Amino acid sequence: MWFDLCRWFPSLCSGPKPAPSPVPNPTPSPAPPSTSAERKILALTNQLRAQNSLSPLTWSDELAYAAVDWSHQQSRTGIISHMGFPWARTQTIKAHYPSSTVSVMGENVAMFTGGNGDPGQMLFDMWAHSPGHRANMLTARFTKLGVGVVGSGATFGTQIFGT
Repeated sequence: MWFDLCRWFPSLCSGPKPAPSPVPNPTPSPAPPSTSAERKILALTNQLRAQNSLSPLTWSDELAYAAVDWSHQQSRTGIISHMGFPWARTQTIKAHYPSSTVSVMGENVAMFTGGNGDPGQMLFDMWAHSPGHRANMLTARFTKLGVGVVGSGATFGTQIFGT
């Protein structure tokens, strides 16, 4: 879900910004999603947005890195949560992509066990039928998406939206 941190914590959004870190190597252009479930979720999310006259989301390697990391953490603990959002996801991105300018804006998480269906379809359906998660997928100001799907037995999925 999306939270207006500046509204609740104005000190986070005011004052001088630190100088950006020097860029040793250019960041590679975004690669396509790495798993079929992630590809499916991106495609289905963009279909839903098109049905609602919204622009498609572009894939973000930075957001995907944080989404996969968060799905792995949830899988290891067996606990699904938004703990640390958005700060922890931003720190994960900055640690791997120091020159990233992506903004973490929204997050959907889900988990299921069992089921013989397509994990990408199952996760998308869960989010699409939940008003808060659907609202994230249909937020016009979001322009980028990263998805992480991990697990066997229990499958954990994370969508991270940004600009």
